[in-house]
Amino acid sequence: MKQLMIFLLIPFMAVQVSAQKTEADLIIQDINIIDVVHNKTIQHQTVVILKDNIAAAGNRTAIEKKYTAKQYINGKDKYIMPSLWDMHVHFGGDTLIHENKLLLPLYIAMGVSY
Repeated sequence: MKQLMIFLLIPFMAVQVSAQKTEADLIIQDINIIDVVHNKTIQHQTVVILKDNIAAAGNRTAIEKKYTAKQYINGKDKYIMPSLWDMHVHFGGDTLIHENKLLLPLYIAMGVSY
């Protein structure tokens, strides 16, 4: 009888383990993703943020199977895109050190992070 109960519990335990979801810090639902590689907008997507990184993006149904979150944000009518790179910039040199330091936060404010 004991062996029969263990045999019957194994499939139930396997379902419980596979059903566990990863807890993310933040899930943004119904957001529009700017795909800069393919030059298009992907509408009504869900984005998962885990430890300050994008862990996943996709349709809501697929994401909700794998993730839960501490916080949810409704991204309706909002957009998300990768950060921008400024590959060529000139600073004023050693005579404008103070001005250069004031300029850097403007890059971050405008989405340039590399």
